[in-house]
Amino acid sequence: MPEEQTWKEKFDNASTYIDFTPNVGRTEENVLIWGLDPKEILFQIECYLRGIAFDNKGLAIQKYKPLLNEDGICAVMTTLRAHLNKYITLSNLAKEDVLRIARDVRFEIIELLYYNWYNYGLIQDNKYNHGEYIPNIANMDMVLDVVDHNVYPNLRRALDAGERNAMRTVMRFIQSISDKTNPEERKKEGMFNRLNIFRK
Repeated sequence: MPEEQTWKEKFDNASTYIDFTPNVGRTEENVLIWGLDPKEILFQIECYLRGIAFDNKGLAIQKYKPLLNEDGICAVMTTLRAHLNKYITLSNLAKEDVLRIARDVRFEIIELLYYNWYNYGLIQDNKYNHGEYIPNIANMDMVLDVVDHNVYPNLRRALDAGERNAMRTVMRFIQSISDKTNPEERKKEGMFNRLNIFRK
């Protein structure tokens, strides 16, 4: 059985998660697909939780101490993946639903960290209370913030089917432009129709 991939091996191969290439040459359809794919933002969040940055060669470096240990990171990322996906983005949520789900996710993370802070490595270094470890509240707050600041905006995209309606509008526009620039379609229109002389 092959050895499990180390964090450095995984993150050095960041191009499988993040498109480092500029937007030049991207088609409108590709941009829409890219906007619905949560893979890149999830990858960046995991880098943040792990304290990972990238040098000018794109190689992963340990910039600061991880906010949680491996078990904690896996638990938080599992929760995020359940709420950062295209199915929620393209759903139709009322304002009350957006606020309720955002609140539920927040409480879920609070409960997760509160009951598992020791197991998740949320411990203050070299600080004890009567010989007992002390939870790292600052790191808990940072984890909670990164969840809040990504889940709520994604839920907002689904407010009154906003993202879905916007995509339909864009796709209709792309189709109309495509039809007008298609030589075969232009031949079918005829000279007077193309001039728009008699159209209101």
